Amino acid sequence: MNLAEKMALDCGVKISKPHVDRLFMPVRNEKFVIFDTRHKYGSGGYDYFSDVFDLVKGYLKLNNIDAFQITTEKGQRLPCDKCYITINKKQEAYLISKAQLLISCENYGLYLASIFNTKSIGLYSIYNSKNNRPIWNQSSQIVLESDRDNNLPSYGELSESPKTINFISPYLIAQKILDSLGIENDLHNFELVNLGASFAQKIIEVVPDFVSNEAFLKDKSINLRLDYVDSLNANVFNYWLTNRKVNLITDKDINVNLIAPYRSNIIMLTVIMSDNISEKFLKQCKSIGLKVKIFCNNKDKLSEYRFKFLNWDIEKDYDENRKLSNFENVSDKSFFISSKVLISKGKQFSCKANFLRNKPLDKTQEHVILSEDFEEELEFFKIYNERQESTPSPAVS
Repeated sequence: MNLAEKMALDCGVKISKPHVDRLFMPVRNEKFVIFDTRHKYGSGGYDYFSDVFDLVKGYLKLNNIDAFQITTEKGQRLPCDKCYITINKKQEAYLISKAQLLISCENYGLYLASIFNTKSIGLYSIYNSKNNRPIWNQSSQIVLESDRDNNLPSYGELSESPKTINFISPYLIAQKILDSLGIENDLHNFELVNLGASFAQKIIEVVPDFVSNEAFLKDKSINLRLDYVDSLNANVFNYWLTNRKVNLITDKDINVNLIAPYRSNIIMLTVIMSDNISEKFLKQCKSIGLKVKIFCNNKDKLSEYRFKFLNWDIEKDYDENRKLSNFENVSDKSFFISSKVLISKGKQFSCKANFLRNKPLDKTQEHVILSEDFEEELEFFKIYNERQESTPSPAVS
Protein backbone atom coordinates (compact mmCIF):
# COMPACT_ATOMS: atom_id res chain seq x y z
CA MET A 1 0.00 0.00 0.00
CA ASN A 2 1.22 3.48 -0.87
CA LEU A 3 2.11 5.78 2.02
CA ALA A 4 -0.55 8.35 1.01
CA GLU A 5 -3.21 5.65 0.83
CA LYS A 6 -2.20 4.33 4.26
CA MET A 7 -2.44 7.81 5.78
CA ALA A 8 -5.85 8.38 4.19
CA LEU A 9 -7.09 5.04 5.49
CA ASP A 10 -5.82 5.70 9.01
CA CYS A 11 -7.37 9.17 9.08
CA GLY A 12 -10.65 8.14 7.42
CA VAL A 13 -10.35 10.74 4.63
CA LYS A 14 -10.31 10.70 0.85
CA ILE A 15 -7.26 11.58 -1.23
CA SER A 16 -7.69 14.72 -3.32
CA LYS A 17 -5.40 16.74 -5.53
CA PRO A 18 -3.23 19.00 -3.34
CA HIS A 19 -2.65 22.71 -3.90
CA VAL A 20 0.83 24.20 -3.67
CA ASP A 21 1.59 27.93 -3.69
CA ARG A 22 4.31 29.15 -6.03
CA LEU A 23 6.55 32.21 -6.06
CA PHE A 24 7.90 33.56 -9.35
CA MET A 25 11.58 32.93 -10.10
CA PRO A 26 13.20 34.57 -13.16
CA VAL A 27 14.94 32.13 -15.51
CA ARG A 28 16.85 32.93 -18.67
CA ASN A 29 15.71 29.94 -20.70
CA GLU A 30 12.19 28.54 -20.72
CA LYS A 31 13.60 25.09 -21.47
CA PHE A 32 15.42 23.53 -18.52
CA VAL A 33 15.76 20.34 -16.52
CA ILE A 34 16.41 20.11 -12.78
CA PHE A 35 18.83 17.79 -10.99
CA ASP A 36 17.67 17.59 -7.37
CA THR A 37 20.66 15.97 -5.67
CA ARG A 38 19.32 16.29 -2.12
CA HIS A 39 18.35 13.19 -0.19
CA LYS A 40 16.32 12.60 2.95
CA TYR A 41 18.10 9.47 4.12
CA GLY A 42 21.80 9.01 4.88
CA SER A 43 22.27 6.23 2.36
CA GLY A 44 19.79 7.61 -0.17
CA GLY A 45 22.11 10.00 -2.01
CA TYR A 46 23.22 9.00 -5.51
CA ASP A 47 26.99 9.41 -5.83
CA TYR A 48 27.19 9.40 -9.63
CA PHE A 49 25.08 12.42 -10.60
CA SER A 50 28.21 14.08 -12.00
CA ASP A 51 28.72 11.09 -14.28
CA VAL A 52 25.09 11.26 -15.41
CA PHE A 53 25.48 14.96 -16.12
CA ASP A 54 28.63 14.35 -18.18
CA LEU A 55 26.68 11.88 -20.32
CA VAL A 56 23.79 14.26 -21.11
CA LYS A 57 25.32 17.75 -21.08
CA GLY A 58 26.32 17.71 -24.75
CA TYR A 59 22.84 16.64 -25.84
CA LEU A 60 21.17 19.29 -23.66
CA LYS A 61 23.38 22.02 -25.07
CA LEU A 62 22.66 21.01 -28.67
CA ASN A 63 18.94 21.23 -27.91
CA ASN A 64 19.16 24.57 -26.07
CA ILE A 65 18.07 23.09 -22.76
CA ASP A 66 19.60 24.47 -19.58
CA ALA A 67 20.41 22.33 -16.56
CA PHE A 68 19.63 23.56 -13.03
CA GLN A 69 20.59 21.95 -9.74
CA ILE A 70 18.91 22.08 -6.36
CA THR A 71 21.22 21.01 -3.56
CA THR A 72 22.35 21.80 -0.01
CA GLU A 73 25.38 23.63 1.35
CA LYS A 74 27.26 20.36 1.81
CA GLY A 75 25.89 18.62 -1.28
CA GLN A 76 27.90 17.76 -4.37
CA ARG A 77 27.91 20.49 -7.03
CA LEU A 78 27.33 19.83 -10.69
CA PRO A 79 28.62 22.20 -13.39
CA CYS A 80 25.06 23.22 -14.26
CA ASP A 81 23.87 26.54 -15.66
CA LYS A 82 22.41 27.45 -12.25
CA CYS A 83 22.72 25.98 -8.76
CA TYR A 84 20.04 26.77 -6.16
CA ILE A 85 20.80 26.26 -2.46
CA THR A 86 18.82 28.74 -0.39
CA ILE A 87 15.54 29.14 -2.30
CA ASN A 88 12.33 28.66 -0.34
CA LYS A 89 9.69 26.00 -0.98
CA LYS A 90 7.43 28.31 -3.01
CA GLN A 91 10.29 29.25 -5.33
CA GLU A 92 11.24 25.59 -5.60
CA ALA A 93 7.66 24.74 -6.51
CA TYR A 94 7.67 27.38 -9.26
CA LEU A 95 10.87 26.06 -10.82
CA ILE A 96 9.67 22.45 -10.77
CA SER A 97 6.30 23.43 -12.25
CA LYS A 98 8.09 25.08 -15.21
CA ALA A 99 10.76 22.40 -15.78
CA GLN A 100 10.76 19.97 -18.69
CA LEU A 101 12.02 17.24 -16.36
CA LEU A 102 13.05 16.64 -12.73
CA ILE A 103 15.69 14.03 -11.82
CA SER A 104 15.77 13.23 -8.12
CA CYS A 105 16.36 10.65 -5.40
CA GLU A 106 13.52 9.78 -3.01
CA ASN A 107 12.68 13.35 -2.12
CA TYR A 108 10.03 16.01 -1.62
CA GLY A 109 10.73 17.33 -5.12
CA LEU A 110 9.22 14.25 -6.73
CA TYR A 111 5.91 15.00 -4.97
CA LEU A 112 5.94 18.56 -6.28
CA ALA A 113 6.61 17.28 -9.80
CA SER A 114 3.68 14.86 -9.57
CA ILE A 115 1.31 17.62 -8.39
CA PHE A 116 2.26 19.87 -11.34
CA ASN A 117 2.33 16.93 -13.79
CA THR A 118 6.00 17.67 -14.52
CA LYS A 119 7.89 14.73 -15.95
CA SER A 120 10.17 13.14 -13.39
CA ILE A 121 12.76 10.41 -12.97
CA GLY A 122 12.90 9.08 -9.42
CA LEU A 123 15.75 7.00 -8.05
CA TYR A 124 14.56 4.61 -5.34
CA SER A 125 16.48 2.33 -3.00
CA ILE A 126 15.72 3.00 0.68
CA TYR A 127 12.02 2.18 0.31
CA ASN A 128 10.01 0.13 -2.16
CA SER A 129 8.86 2.55 -4.86
CA LYS A 130 5.35 1.07 -4.84
CA ASN A 131 4.97 2.26 -1.24
CA ASN A 132 6.78 5.58 -1.47
CA ARG A 133 6.28 7.07 -4.94
CA PRO A 134 3.83 9.97 -5.43
CA ILE A 135 0.31 8.85 -6.34
CA TRP A 136 -0.61 11.83 -8.55
CA ASN A 137 -0.01 11.80 -12.33
CA GLN A 138 1.96 8.56 -12.27
CA SER A 139 1.98 8.45 -16.08
CA SER A 140 4.47 11.35 -15.96
CA GLN A 141 6.82 9.49 -13.63
CA ILE A 142 9.70 7.20 -14.51
CA VAL A 143 10.71 5.02 -11.59
CA LEU A 144 14.25 3.62 -11.50
CA GLU A 145 14.63 1.27 -8.58
CA SER A 146 17.86 -0.32 -7.41
CA ASP A 147 17.99 -4.10 -7.58
CA ARG A 148 19.66 -3.88 -4.13
CA ASP A 149 21.67 -6.95 -5.09
CA ASN A 150 18.43 -8.93 -4.53
CA ASN A 151 18.13 -7.73 -0.92
CA LEU A 152 15.15 -6.06 0.76
CA PRO A 153 15.07 -2.26 1.25
CA SER A 154 16.75 -0.90 4.36
CA TYR A 155 13.78 1.42 5.15
CA GLY A 156 16.16 4.04 6.50
CA GLU A 157 17.03 1.91 9.50
CA LEU A 158 20.50 0.84 8.38
CA SER A 159 23.59 2.57 7.11
CA GLU A 160 24.08 0.85 3.78
CA SER A 161 27.52 -0.32 2.68
CA PRO A 162 27.65 -0.34 -0.25
CA LYS A 163 24.85 2.15 -0.92
CA THR A 164 22.26 0.32 -2.97
CA ILE A 165 21.13 3.42 -4.84
CA ASN A 166 24.53 3.41 -6.54
CA PHE A 167 23.62 0.12 -8.22
CA ILE A 168 21.51 2.15 -10.70
CA SER A 169 23.56 2.62 -13.85
CA PRO A 170 24.43 6.21 -14.87
CA TYR A 171 23.91 5.14 -18.49
CA LEU A 172 20.36 4.04 -17.73
CA ILE A 173 19.55 7.33 -15.97
CA ALA A 174 21.11 9.38 -18.76
CA GLN A 175 19.24 7.44 -21.44
CA LYS A 176 15.93 7.91 -19.62
CA ILE A 177 16.60 11.66 -19.35
CA LEU A 178 17.18 12.04 -23.07
CA ASP A 179 14.32 9.72 -24.02
CA SER A 180 11.94 11.72 -21.79
CA LEU A 181 13.00 14.92 -23.54
CA GLY A 182 12.56 13.33 -26.97
CA ILE A 183 16.26 13.71 -27.79
CA GLU A 184 17.71 11.11 -30.13
CA ASN A 185 20.78 9.54 -28.57
CA ASP A 186 23.11 6.58 -28.78
CA LEU A 187 23.43 5.75 -25.08
CA HIS A 188 21.85 2.35 -25.69
CA ASN A 189 25.13 1.50 -27.42
CA PHE A 190 26.99 1.62 -24.10
CA GLU A 191 27.00 -1.35 -21.74
CA LEU A 192 28.17 -0.74 -18.19
CA VAL A 193 30.45 -3.55 -17.02
CA ASN A 194 31.53 -2.23 -13.62
CA LEU A 195 31.22 0.96 -11.62
CA GLY A 196 33.85 1.11 -8.89
CA ALA A 197 32.71 1.88 -5.36
CA SER A 198 35.14 4.84 -5.21
CA PHE A 199 34.54 6.14 -8.73
CA ALA A 200 32.67 9.17 -7.36
CA GLN A 201 35.84 10.30 -5.55
CA LYS A 202 38.11 12.58 -7.55
CA ILE A 203 41.70 11.89 -6.52
CA ILE A 204 44.95 13.61 -7.46
CA GLU A 205 48.13 11.57 -7.00
CA VAL A 206 51.63 12.90 -7.55
CA VAL A 207 54.90 11.06 -7.98
CA PRO A 208 57.60 13.30 -6.41
CA ASP A 209 59.95 13.17 -9.40
CA PHE A 210 59.50 16.76 -10.65
CA VAL A 211 58.72 20.32 -9.55
CA SER A 212 56.53 22.95 -11.18
CA ASN A 213 55.65 26.56 -10.45
CA GLU A 214 54.77 27.59 -6.92
CA ALA A 215 51.03 27.83 -7.64
CA PHE A 216 50.72 24.32 -9.11
CA LEU A 217 48.13 22.41 -7.01
CA LYS A 218 48.58 24.97 -4.24
CA ASP A 219 46.15 24.47 -1.33
CA LYS A 220 44.98 21.19 -2.90
CA SER A 221 44.79 17.80 -1.18
CA ILE A 222 46.94 15.23 -2.93
CA ASN A 223 48.30 11.72 -2.48
CA LEU A 224 52.10 11.87 -2.63
CA ARG A 225 53.24 8.48 -3.97
CA LEU A 226 56.64 7.91 -2.39
CA ASP A 227 56.18 4.22 -3.13
CA TYR A 228 56.51 4.96 -6.85
CA VAL A 229 60.09 6.34 -6.60
CA ASP A 230 63.27 4.42 -5.84
CA SER A 231 65.07 7.32 -4.14
CA LEU A 232 63.70 10.53 -2.70
CA ASN A 233 65.10 13.93 -3.63
CA ALA A 234 64.89 16.16 -0.53
CA ASN A 235 64.37 19.40 -2.50
CA VAL A 236 61.54 17.88 -4.55
CA PHE A 237 60.00 16.42 -1.41
CA ASN A 238 60.06 19.82 0.30
CA TYR A 239 58.43 21.44 -2.72
CA TRP A 240 55.42 19.10 -2.58
CA LEU A 241 54.97 19.47 1.18
CA THR A 242 54.85 23.27 0.97
CA ASN A 243 51.39 24.93 0.72
CA ARG A 244 49.64 21.64 0.04
CA LYS A 245 47.67 19.15 2.11
CA VAL A 246 49.28 15.77 1.57
CA ASN A 247 48.56 12.13 2.26
CA LEU A 248 52.01 10.52 2.23
CA ILE A 249 52.00 6.99 0.83
CA THR A 250 55.20 5.00 1.34
CA ASP A 251 56.43 1.41 1.29
CA LYS A 252 59.83 2.23 2.84
CA ASP A 253 61.28 4.15 5.76
CA ILE A 254 61.71 7.91 5.33
CA ASN A 255 64.06 10.24 7.17
CA VAL A 256 61.67 11.67 9.78
CA ASN A 257 63.72 14.87 9.91
CA LEU A 258 62.46 15.62 6.40
CA ILE A 259 58.84 15.15 7.49
CA ALA A 260 58.78 16.92 10.87
CA PRO A 261 58.88 20.56 9.63
CA TYR A 262 55.78 19.92 7.47
CA ARG A 263 53.70 17.77 9.81
CA SER A 264 50.88 20.36 9.84
CA ASN A 265 50.52 19.85 6.07
CA ILE A 266 50.41 16.05 6.32
CA ILE A 267 46.85 14.74 6.54
CA MET A 268 47.98 11.17 7.06
CA LEU A 269 50.89 8.82 6.61
CA THR A 270 49.70 5.74 4.72
CA VAL A 271 52.15 2.87 5.03
CA ILE A 272 52.11 0.01 2.52
CA MET A 273 53.82 -2.81 4.39
CA SER A 274 57.03 -4.22 2.97
CA ASP A 275 60.34 -5.53 4.26
CA ASN A 276 61.62 -1.95 4.00
CA ILE A 277 59.35 -0.70 6.80
CA SER A 278 60.68 -0.76 10.36
CA GLU A 279 58.89 -0.37 13.68
CA LYS A 280 61.39 2.34 14.63
CA PHE A 281 60.17 4.45 11.69
CA LEU A 282 56.52 3.97 12.67
CA LYS A 283 57.23 4.99 16.27
CA GLN A 284 59.12 8.10 15.15
CA CYS A 285 56.17 9.15 12.96
CA LYS A 286 53.78 8.69 15.87
CA SER A 287 56.09 10.67 18.17
CA ILE A 288 55.88 13.78 15.96
CA GLY A 289 52.08 13.62 15.91
CA LEU A 290 51.39 12.02 12.53
CA LYS A 291 48.23 10.01 11.98
CA VAL A 292 49.46 6.63 10.71
CA LYS A 293 47.45 3.98 8.89
CA ILE A 294 49.08 0.72 7.85
CA PHE A 295 47.98 -1.55 5.02
CA CYS A 296 49.19 -4.79 3.50
CA ASN A 297 48.44 -5.61 -0.13
CA ASN A 298 50.33 -8.91 -0.09
CA LYS A 299 48.03 -11.76 0.88
CA ASP A 300 50.93 -14.16 1.48
CA LYS A 301 52.69 -11.87 3.98
CA LEU A 302 49.76 -10.38 5.91
CA SER A 303 50.00 -12.85 8.81
CA GLU A 304 53.77 -12.46 8.97
CA TYR A 305 53.59 -8.67 9.21
CA ARG A 306 50.80 -8.77 11.77
CA PHE A 307 52.91 -11.06 13.96
CA LYS A 308 56.05 -8.97 13.51
CA PHE A 309 54.20 -5.71 14.31
CA LEU A 310 51.98 -6.96 17.11
CA ASN A 311 51.31 -3.51 18.54
CA TRP A 312 50.16 -2.05 15.23
CA ASP A 313 46.85 -2.39 13.41
CA ILE A 314 47.60 -3.64 9.88
CA GLU A 315 44.58 -3.62 7.57
CA LYS A 316 44.12 -5.86 4.58
CA ASP A 317 44.41 -3.91 1.33
CA TYR A 318 43.37 -6.49 -1.21
CA ASP A 319 40.10 -8.02 -2.30
CA GLU A 320 40.18 -11.55 -3.61
CA ASN A 321 36.94 -10.87 -5.47
CA ARG A 322 38.36 -7.77 -7.16
CA LYS A 323 39.33 -9.57 -10.33
CA LEU A 324 38.58 -8.72 -13.94
CA SER A 325 37.72 -12.37 -14.48
CA ASN A 326 34.70 -11.92 -12.18
CA PHE A 327 33.06 -9.51 -14.64
CA GLU A 328 31.13 -10.69 -17.66
CA ASN A 329 31.89 -9.26 -21.09
CA VAL A 330 35.16 -7.59 -20.14
CA SER A 331 38.20 -7.79 -22.43
CA ASP A 332 41.07 -5.66 -23.67
CA LYS A 333 38.52 -4.19 -26.11
CA SER A 334 36.53 -2.74 -23.19
CA PHE A 335 36.99 0.91 -22.22
CA PHE A 336 37.52 2.51 -18.84
CA ILE A 337 37.41 5.94 -17.21
CA SER A 338 39.34 6.59 -14.01
CA SER A 339 38.46 8.96 -11.17
CA LYS A 340 42.18 9.23 -10.45
CA VAL A 341 44.77 11.48 -12.05
CA LEU A 342 48.39 10.45 -11.47
CA ILE A 343 51.01 13.10 -12.31
CA SER A 344 54.65 12.21 -12.93
CA LYS A 345 57.34 14.38 -14.57
CA GLY A 346 54.60 16.78 -15.65
CA LYS A 347 52.62 14.08 -17.47
CA GLN A 348 49.15 12.91 -16.47
CA PHE A 349 48.20 9.24 -16.24
CA SER A 350 44.83 7.66 -15.52
CA CYS A 351 46.13 4.79 -13.39
CA LYS A 352 49.20 3.01 -12.07
CA ALA A 353 49.13 0.49 -14.93
CA ASN A 354 49.41 3.22 -17.58
CA PHE A 355 52.07 5.01 -15.51
CA LEU A 356 54.19 1.85 -15.54
CA ARG A 357 53.62 1.56 -19.31
CA ASN A 358 54.46 5.27 -19.77
CA LYS A 359 51.14 5.89 -21.53
CA PRO A 360 49.96 9.42 -20.61
CA LEU A 361 46.39 10.62 -20.89
CA ASP A 362 45.25 11.96 -24.25
CA LYS A 363 41.86 12.66 -25.83
CA THR A 364 41.28 9.08 -26.93
CA GLN A 365 39.28 6.47 -25.03
CA GLU A 366 41.40 4.14 -22.92
CA HIS A 367 41.20 0.38 -23.12
CA VAL A 368 41.11 -1.93 -20.13
CA ILE A 369 44.52 -3.37 -19.23
CA LEU A 370 44.48 -7.04 -18.30
CA SER A 371 47.06 -6.88 -15.52
CA GLU A 372 47.33 -7.10 -11.74
CA ASP A 373 48.36 -3.44 -11.52
CA PHE A 374 45.10 -2.48 -13.22
CA GLU A 375 43.05 -4.78 -10.98
CA GLU A 376 44.50 -3.11 -7.86
CA GLU A 377 42.62 0.09 -8.70
CA LEU A 378 39.34 -1.33 -10.01
CA GLU A 379 37.32 0.50 -7.36
CA PHE A 380 38.25 3.81 -9.06
CA PHE A 381 37.21 2.79 -12.59
CA LYS A 382 34.10 2.86 -14.68
CA ILE A 383 34.38 0.03 -17.21
CA TYR A 384 32.07 -0.16 -20.20
CA ASN A 385 31.68 -1.70 -23.62
CA GLU A 386 30.68 0.22 -26.70
CA ARG A 387 28.54 -1.36 -29.36
CA GLN A 388 28.57 -0.13 -32.95
CA GLU A 389 27.13 3.38 -32.98
CA SER A 390 23.94 4.08 -34.90
CA THR A 391 23.74 7.82 -34.18
CA PRO A 392 26.51 10.36 -33.51
CA SER A 393 27.30 11.24 -29.93
CA PRO A 394 28.02 14.89 -29.05
CA ALA A 395 29.75 14.25 -25.75
CA VAL A 396 29.77 10.85 -24.08
CA SER A 397 32.25 10.14 -21.30
